[in-house]
Amino acid sequence: MRLLRVVSVRYRSFAFTIRRNPKFGTCGALGEFPLVIVQVVKVPVVPFGGSAGWSFLQRTREAQQAAFDNSAINDREKNYFAENIGKVNTAEDLVNDRELLSFSLSAFGLEDDINNKFFIQKILENGTLSDDSLANRLSDKRYFALSEAFGFGDVSPPRNQLSDFADRISSAALERRF
Repeated sequence: MRLLRVVSVRYRSFAFTIRRNPKFGTCGALGEFPLVIVQVVKVPVVPFGGSAGWSFLQRTREAQQAAFDNSAINDREKNYFAENIGKVNTAEDLVNDRELLSFSLSAFGLEDDINNKFFIQKILENGTLSDDSLANRLSDKRYFALSEAFGFGDVSPPRNQLSDFADRISSAALERRF
């Protein structure tokens, strides 16, 4: 099933990921596809603005973080990442698995680049050791951090083969998503 155009919406303390699903055919004069909600995630609750909201968030942050980290969706994504990241041997393998790539990019705040597969693959393949590598030439150092973390162009075997790699990336991804 091919899903098109992802839209994220926030309503109260929930975030919805909505995708158009062409499987159900078209409807209406504009050829709109019915919407399918594919992901619902509990997000932090801040019921007040200003300093009252900030102090509420500080008091309840740990409990909200724990609830967020243990949500079914995050558990599924963490488990999939932990089970499959060790099977990835090249940057091409990583960009061809959309779920692994999405989770990996979210650890570095690069989830908007999910569709820039060739660009991400080149950053990962070039590594960080050479001064003229793409990750070193870019002004956004998040790409450098991504390339350095995976080490596809730097070391053999790549760093994703290390035993603590999945835990480090998972905790970074969940922290950024919260």
